[in-house]
Amino acid sequence: MSTYQGPWSPSEHPADWAYRTGRVTAESRETWRAIYDNDPDEAGRTIAELFPVLADPTMARLIAVSAEQERREQALDDTEFAGLFPPTVHNGVDDLDEFPGLFPPRRR
Repeated sequence: MSTYQGPWSPSEHPADWAYRTGRVTAESRETWRAIYDNDPDEAGRTIAELFPVLADPTMARLIAVSAEQERREQALDDTEFAGLFPPTVHNGVDDLDEFPGLFPPRRR
């Protein structure tokens, strides 16, 4: 029996509280349950100090938006930007021919 009483109710297991409040994942809930059952005082303090990252809807939305933006960026093809620059800019490295290793080969 733990002498430490965290923010969870006496009828709720701390691992269930941590899952419900987004501090642990569904996959790790049973692991936290076993850790708590093995050492309630130390594990209780640790669980109580976990940051509720998974429960924060703002964080979840930011992660989703970031993943979508990354997917869009990866889907872009260089040809979509070809019209942004005149051909002289694309191939205009004549004055830098002494540094050929710094530039990709010209496309013709």
